[in-house]
Order: sequence, then C-alpha cells, then structure tokens
Amino acid sequence: MTSVLDVPRRTLGVPIRRVAGRLVVGVEADALEFSEVGSLIFTSANGRNRVVDIVHIVAAAYECETAEVYPDVVEFLGELTAGGIVEWSSAPAAAR
Repeated sequence: MTSVLDVPRRTLGVPIRRVAGRLVVGVEADALEFSEVGSLIFTSANGRNRVVDIVHIVAAAYECETAEVYPDVVEFLGELTAGGIVEWSSAPAAAR
C-alpha cells in the first residue's frame, strides 16, 4: 500500500514528449496520453514530492479538498507504477 510519505519519481529512460499540447509518455502502441490532471500528477512525481505533496498540488490547482483527490492521485500513481512509468522511494526520516 502506498503511504502518504512515499516519494514517487518518473522512471529514467521512459520517453516523454508533448503532442498538440498534451503530455505523451512511452512509445508507439504503449504510449499514454495524459489529461491535464494526469500531466500535473506525473510532473509532480519528481522524486522530491511525497504523495501528500502531490495531493495538495492537485487540490490547489483544481480548488477542491485533498480528501476528494487523494484516492484518484493514489490510483493514478499505482497505474503508472504498474506500467513502469513511476518508481518509489520512502521519504527521508527528516521529512516525516
């Protein structure tokens, strides 16, 4: 299970590009085109932001409650992890 203190980061070597203003990750048939919120989550998974930070970033951007976006952020990060697009580390003890 993902902890709010876990730190997601984009997996090195995964191709990233913009096509018609949309973020596209991967190659050819395996490429994923992200929505605006998906792009925000993906770009926020930078190896420094914890899950809780990403939840706050998304909630602030869309002017909603963190409890409302938390399940969607965690689910999306889980899908990216399953696809090999995001990997995880734990936050340093000082950040906890």
